[in-house]
Amino acid sequence: MFGRLIGLLKEGQADGTFRSDLDVVKTALVLWSCMVGAVNTAKVKAGYIQNYHHVTPEDLVSYALQIMLQSIKGAMEEK
Repeated sequence: MFGRLIGLLKEGQADGTFRSDLDVVKTALVLWSCMVGAVNTAKVKAGYIQNYHHVTPEDLVSYALQIMLQSIKGAMEEK
């Protein structure tokens, strides 16, 4: 799975979807780590984030993914 993520990042760099200056291995590690953290927080702290912050666990995970993707988008995607 990790190899596939690296491959997707390379493909995205080649077609301009993702920034060309990214180190694909480090980026894959960061994306994986962030997603694990967001999913774990959404699961373990579901009641807290929903009751105190009015955010559903699903919205938290979705927003985390949006932020991660935005951070790696290439110039072609910013238009």
